[in-house]
Amino acid sequence: RALVVCVVWATAGEIFLTEAWGLYEYRFGFVPPYVPPGHALLFQLGVWVTATLGSFTRRALVVATVPVTLAGWLFLGDQQSLLFLAVLLLLVSIGPTPALYGTMFFLSLVLELIGTSLGTWRWAPREEWFGMATFNPPIAAGAFYCCLDALTVGWRRKDSAVDEPGCEPAGMVPSAVPARVHDEAQRAG
Repeated sequence: RALVVCVVWATAGEIFLTEAWGLYEYRFGFVPPYVPPGHALLFQLGVWVTATLGSFTRRALVVATVPVTLAGWLFLGDQQSLLFLAVLLLLVSIGPTPALYGTMFFLSLVLELIGTSLGTWRWAPREEWFGMATFNPPIAAGAFYCCLDALTVGWRRKDSAVDEPGCEPAGMVPSAVPARVHDEAQRAG
């Protein structure tokens, strides 16, 4: 059920970010139907990758979001990412799964770079609400993916009566991760 919730939140987020805020637009002018389920797949990948990383690597990924975003601002003029970084750091400090956010920042950056280079979507050079310039894609666009993950994991915690493998926020033990890999990740972290 958590992945279904992820798809619902992703759909609402895509409509808000494209239609209401106008941050980016898709090549054909609408959110392609594969995008919201793709967010759920990326979320599941992030959970799996995070579970396989050692404690040091998980922390390093979170810390690395700051210099990477600042470099985007300094060298690419990506002002929006400063705002997005503030959201990300807030999530890291109060969200249910901070280690997941570092992983998702970089997984989503790769996805954003591929998607924009293929022309599937394009970020507006300057967003309308605050007038901030951005790079295509914003370096810290992953903050939106992290918000989605926090909403999905937060829902999962509220629905704790349901024993669903794949979205355990505390131990980050997705069902796709073999027990041996999970045990190694737990020992390392």
